[in-house]
Parts: sequence; C-alpha cells; structure tokens
Amino acid sequence: MNRILITERQLQIIIEHETVQNRVVGNIIKYLTSYYEPVVGVFAGKKEYSTSGLITNLVDGATLSPKALKDHLKFKFSGLADDFYDQVISDWFNNKLVGGNLLSRPVSM
Repeated sequence: MNRILITERQLQIIIEHETVQNRVVGNIIKYLTSYYEPVVGVFAGKKEYSTSGLITNLVDGATLSPKALKDHLKFKFSGLADDFYDQVISDWFNNKLVGGNLLSRPVSM
C-alpha cells in the first residue's frame, strides 16, 4: 500500500481548488439547465442507424451541436481549458454529474 504525505498547506490548496471548481461547474450547469436541453437524435446511415447528441436552445428552439455550445460557453465563461468545457458538457448531457457539482472525471480548469 502506497502512502502520500501532504502538508496542511497543500491540503488547503487542494480544498480551495476543488471548491472553486465546484462553484464554476455549478454556475455553468445552472446556465445550461436554464437555457438548453440535451436531445438525442437517431439518424439513418448507409447500413445502420446511429445516435447523435444535439442541444436545443429553449429560448428560440434552435438546435446546436456540442461544438457550437462549447464555443458559446467559451465566450460566456472565458478563460477555462477546452477539456474542462468538454467534460462539463458531456457530464451535463449524459447526466453524470456527481452530487455537489463534481465532474465524473477530474479535469483541470
């Protein structure tokens, strides 16, 4: 069994980072649930059907791709990493957020 020793200051930094990230995720999720709704579409391919995730804007009924939503979030909540936006959108779309606005997998902001 491996053990990791951290100082009290390191623990405080980890806790502060987690709470900041939780607040940012919470703000983005609140915005997404207020203005957007995930929709799964089924499309006929050449030999089989495939599903694709799309997002509906609840204000005007327009349909967005996840990439378009990511670009909008980058404008609205600037300064975050691309992987972070991808994970937030994925977890929101697939309803995988863990209680307390935790992402399903750790991603740096």
